[in-house]
Amino acid sequence: MRRRFYTGRGLALALAALAGVGCTDRIPTAGGAELFPGGARPRTLEVTLPAESFLQTLGRFSGFSGPREAGFLLVANRFEGALEANTLGRLTAFPATINYSQGGTSRSDSVFGFVQAQLFAAVDTAASAGTGQVTLQLWEVGQEWDPATATWQLAVDTTGGRVAWRTPGGTRGAALSQLVLPQGVRSAGDTVRFALDSLAFRRIIRTDFPGFLVTANGTPVRLQTRSFALRASVRPRSASPDTTITVSVSPAVQTFVFTPEPPRAESAWEAGGIRAARTLFRIDLRNVRVPVCEPGGTACPTVPLREVTLNQAALLLRPTPPPGGFRPIGPMPILVRRVLEPELGRRAPLSDVVNDVELNTENQAFSYRAGTFVPTDSVYTVPLTAYLSGVAASDTAVANLALLGQPEGASFGVAWFAPNPRLRIVYTVPARPSLP
Repeated sequence: MRRRFYTGRGLALALAALAGVGCTDRIPTAGGAELFPGGARPRTLEVTLPAESFLQTLGRFSGFSGPREAGFLLVANRFEGALEANTLGRLTAFPATINYSQGGTSRSDSVFGFVQAQLFAAVDTAASAGTGQVTLQLWEVGQEWDPATATWQLAVDTTGGRVAWRTPGGTRGAALSQLVLPQGVRSAGDTVRFALDSLAFRRIIRTDFPGFLVTANGTPVRLQTRSFALRASVRPRSASPDTTITVSVSPAVQTFVFTPEPPRAESAWEAGGIRAARTLFRIDLRNVRVPVCEPGGTACPTVPLREVTLNQAALLLRPTPPPGGFRPIGPMPILVRRVLEPELGRRAPLSDVVNDVELNTENQAFSYRAGTFVPTDSVYTVPLTAYLSGVAASDTAVANLALLGQPEGASFGVAWFAPNPRLRIVYTVPARPSLP
């Protein structure tokens, strides 16, 4: 096995022990010392650096995004005793004329009868939680609202004025439908479907329809979905009696409102979430020294990191759950990016991603080895080998970085980590051959 070392107090204890027992090592590629000149051989060692020896937190910032940029929708009811969320939306106009084919002839008709209809959305069960019976309700929005600025308290929040909801979370108008999930999100399957009767269908396809509102009650739940769409089966008046045409209507705009706002950590690192939190930090390798035990020796000297070959380097983060229903439920992609002008704080521009990449042999595509943060993990590992190898060998040996969520893998929940990450490195000590 590789020789492991721990700096700080752990290193002192290790050095004291090594004074009595010497050092051991592992040959990474060869089978015996006879393959090396004079019996010398390289040694592969491992050390874990505590935060105080290499790291400085520069700041934690949030508020870079909101529900409109999320790429998902949310409905929540008293989740973890705090979180409430409702989905709002408007659909594109239902076609005034139904086009169909009958007997090989293309036809159209502006008069059609209702057969059946439903408003549905795909459920992200991996990002949803709730096990008891939940009732989802579909309403007509009861007042004018602005999709770009609506919040839990405000229907409109523009430079032209602010208008509060008459009911926080969205004013309810006419009830259109409801759906009971007996076993919470598990019984939702892959889709939630609101069945619409003819009256609800006629209301929702009106040109002046103000929009729909989805709420939840029952046991606590946090249900994450994708876009709602309308699917209706209609019968054109000019078609044969057994002819039905299915028409699908996509969303024009959809969003969600929630309360309270995500909590801000006093000291924990933050990454991702609905407000796109990020943590800026500095890795300084100038004063980092690593042990280089000699075979059979009684001492364990140290050398600067630049004098060894860096084989692996990874940031080790210890998760800590945020309160108020904002914990990540499912896997959450997280990246590390270079930061330009870190003195600008929240306005500091971000540069390239520095996570290690790996090749997917199936599709020959590269992907970041950061993978995804799983909230149940006790340690989250971010591989940074390629980037930190260059940093260690550079003249400055300093890197300004940001830990943040991956935009295309947006998550409502924010990831929190203890503010003292460690750096694990595996390195090779160059061989010092003895002359004959």
